[in-house]
Parts: sequence; C-alpha cells; structure tokens
Amino acid sequence: MRRSESTILLACVLALLCGGCSDSTSPRGDTGPGPEAPDLSSPANVMAALDYAYETREIAIVDSILSDDFVFVFSAEDQARPWFPDSLTRAQEVSAHDALFDVDSVQTLTLDFDVGEAAIDTTRSSPGDTLWTILATNVHIRLYGTVPGCGYEGPLEYKVDGGIGLFWLRETSPDRDTGTPTWEIVRWEDDRIVPARPQGCGQLSAGSENTWGRIKYLFLNGCYRSEH
Repeated sequence: MRRSESTILLACVLALLCGGCSDSTSPRGDTGPGPEAPDLSSPANVMAALDYAYETREIAIVDSILSDDFVFVFSAEDQARPWFPDSLTRAQEVSAHDALFDVDSVQTLTLDFDVGEAAIDTTRSSPGDTLWTILATNVHIRLYGTVPGCGYEGPLEYKVDGGIGLFWLRETSPDRDTGTPTWEIVRWEDDRIVPARPQGCGQLSAGSENTWGRIKYLFLNGCYRSEH
C-alpha cells in the first residue's frame, strides 16, 4: 500500500450551498518546477497519476488516464437520491474535474488515499479484454471553494472522510517507441464506510461528510437542489 497526498492552495471565491495539507502549493498553470508526472505503465502508476492530477490540477492528466468507454458509478447511497444519476460518462468525468481544478472557484484541494494491490477480475473480464481491479481506501478529500452558479457569500469546505473507490483498469497496446505497456481506468465505483449525515431538504452541505462522486457531481452541475 502507498499513501497519496496532494494539496493546492490558491485564491479568489464567492459562495456555496445549504446545509490536510501536503507541501505542494503550485496552482494550475504555474510554470515553476514540480514533480514529474508518473508514467502509466502499471495500475499503481495510474493511481499515482490521479494523485498527481489533483496536486497539479492538470486536467490533461485526468483525460489521459481514462479509457474511451470509461464510466463512473455513484455509490448506492447517492443513487438513492431522486435527482442523482447512476453514473457519469467519460466526458462528464473530465468536465467535473475541470471544474474542481478551477483556481478561481477552488482555493484549496487536498486528496489523500491508500492503494491496495491490483488483481485480475475474472467476473468482469472477457476474451481479449482482461480487467484488473485496484482498491483505494481511506479516501480523504478537503475542498474549500465556491460551487459555480451559487449565490451564497463566501467559500465553504466540502470533505470526504474514509471513503472507498474501486477501480477497474486495462492494459492497452505498448508504446510504439519504448514498448512499455500503458494502463487506463475503465470503471470507477464510489462508496463510503460510514453513512452520511442527514443533509436536510436533500441537498449537499458544506462542512459535512460527502462522497467523492457527490462532490464531483456538485461541481459538474453547479448549484442544484432536489425536488420536493
């Protein structure tokens, strides 16, 4: 297991909804020196790339680690909410992260998780398409910022404590120049260890525990509420 940690501190914000830190402080677009982006030659390296994307807020990295047929599946708890979809497409996943990485809306973004060993998943594999699965546990996220389109004054904090992410990956054709295999994420399922606190009126709330998927969906869609 390895622990990935990423933090970014920036400026400027407005408002949000009803109701950690590493030593990296480089905002997206900073031309200063930083750690090299990890290669994608193993499932573990792909997870390191996801961590690096949060550290640098480089949306191109997120785009590079997702397969063309990628799907993100919300937790059962989130799917039970009447206004939540079951999943996100690849395009929606990239758009959600583009919003999360926006330095004008999000002042602080911290990601921390443990990664287990990758193993073949025979139940989801098919002839010619072998899928490996890897588990991310102890997912902790701290986000301090403003959801686009909300009229609340001042940024608020959204967090995930002890979340779980299950990832399926496949190996693609080796790099033509180096012969090194490249891996990509095919499926990502969200979960959590403990039940969420009641949010009242069915909304997401700042300062309380959420899921990774819930925060992504919030920033993807802007300020929204459930229908009564």
